[in-house]
Amino acid sequence: MKSISRFRFARSVAPVLFAVCLFALRSSAATVQPAAASAPDPVAVIASARQAIETANGDWLPAMERGDAATVAAAYAPDGVLMTSKGTAIRGRSAIAARYQAEIATLGRVTGGGLVQEGVTVSGGLIYEWGHGWLAFSQKDGKRRVSSGPYLTVWRRQTDGSWAIIRNLVL
Repeated sequence: MKSISRFRFARSVAPVLFAVCLFALRSSAATVQPAAASAPDPVAVIASARQAIETANGDWLPAMERGDAATVAAAYAPDGVLMTSKGTAIRGRSAIAARYQAEIATLGRVTGGGLVQEGVTVSGGLIYEWGHGWLAFSQKDGKRRVSSGPYLTVWRRQTDGSWAIIRNLVL
């Protein structure tokens, strides 16, 4: 008996739900803009950020070798976030600089390393860059240590037109 009453209920509600769905689709279709008209050209977006990305990537290793955490953190937006490989979120450019400075002090002098950018794409006006990097350290006890792994960096255009890192995930 219960299954018959559920069937009657579903049969009586189905037309109402169908009408509501049609109305919602019709209303949303009126506000949808063609993607080409509203989305910026991805090639132009990447080109506008290329200098900032290349500068940050090119300055990274020399700054790490000098122990210059402020230069490394300068590529971040004031509200940028560094996500460490352990899942810790470091928020803000000054906190990120302090984290890099502490890491250099703990791990030892950076003696080499590199970044390999594997890809760049645009979505929603943001640039997503990924690749892998590594650093070689000379520890205080004389031992050499290498730290390496993939990264994902998200860049956003700032109000002054420059590009800065808003999220950097070191995996």
